[in-house]
Amino acid sequence: MKTLEEQHSDYQRHITVLKESLCAKEEHYNMLQADHSSGILRQVEEMRQRLEEKNKTIEKKTQQALQTTQERNKLNSELTELRDHMDIKDRKINVLQRKVF
Repeated sequence: MKTLEEQHSDYQRHITVLKESLCAKEEHYNMLQADHSSGILRQVEEMRQRLEEKNKTIEKKTQQALQTTQERNKLNSELTELRDHMDIKDRKINVLQRKVF
């Protein structure tokens, strides 16, 4: 009878150890799952930040391109105006030269 009681007690201790092991494994699994989820969220946030930075860079470059285009158009307009003035001056010079001769 004593042997049966000891065997029963051993089984109970073994069951307790198995339960504790199962609880520890479940906690470990839950921690790993939480770490994985937070890791994914962190990666998504980092990607979002990089995307925002790239969008800001694109916006800045677009503004620079627009300003450059506007400046080029202004300079082309001034150049055309100066050429027109030169043509007028050349014609006046030609008229004056004909009068001299």
